[in-house]
Amino acid sequence: MTDLTDDITAVERSMRAVGAIRQVLHAVWALSRAQLPLVEQAASAAATYQSWVDGAADRVAGAPYASTAARTLTVVFGPERPYSSILARRIAEAIPDGDLGIVGQRLAETIGQSAETDRRVRFRCPGSVAHDDLHDVAFSVAKQILEHGRGAVVVVMHPLERSAELARVPLIAARGLVDRPPETFSPLARVVERAVVEAMTGRLAVAAAEALRAEIRARMEAADTARRACDERLVELEGALHLGRRETITRELLEIVAGGEAAALMTERSAP
Repeated sequence: MTDLTDDITAVERSMRAVGAIRQVLHAVWALSRAQLPLVEQAASAAATYQSWVDGAADRVAGAPYASTAARTLTVVFGPERPYSSILARRIAEAIPDGDLGIVGQRLAETIGQSAETDRRVRFRCPGSVAHDDLHDVAFSVAKQILEHGRGAVVVVMHPLERSAELARVPLIAARGLVDRPPETFSPLARVVERAVVEAMTGRLAVAAAEALRAEIRARMEAADTARRACDERLVELEGALHLGRRETITRELLEIVAGGEAAALMTERSAP
């Protein structure tokens, strides 16, 4: 028969381990909750600026129209850090055919689990981890696109806020010519070039911001779910601990009673 004292010690050890895990999960949840408003503000600002840049590009270079090429490069933005595996799997399941560029370490790890999909990856880049590194990520991805996306239609794919759908937008749209281009202080060709470059990097920054926002929400949800599971496990362990202690006390009382009765019997037998 197993010693109840050993059982109680094992339960107490399990409770300490679960409690420590719960503390880590709570820290992950709290940090993500504190980070979310900053990322939401950055994402909103990036989208507003992108809209303004697109409008300026339309005025100087004409409205965009659909273009075709023999090859498509889809640049997919996803989660960078742990506690976001569900989001990474959802994005990986929606990846289209063709060449791929992957942004986000956690997403790259998920895609690496499929050899067929991983063979189509042309480059991998780190994703955003904070609201103030969006443009750094955008420039890093832009360099990879310039190297691997020549002669291809480049499409950006990223999560959408509070939606199971993924956004798919062309990175650089072909544009026609305006009938009466506006007067500019700099040569018009230079203005158009700068507008196109700004539109490209801005769109990449928006994708990085949306991916980071989705990642933080996914991390909060995963940490909260795991934290509730820890709470339920602690309740179970507390019940087992109380039961074990009651059984230990009952056994000790029985031993005391049995010992007293044995002593009384021995006394009776030894009496003349």
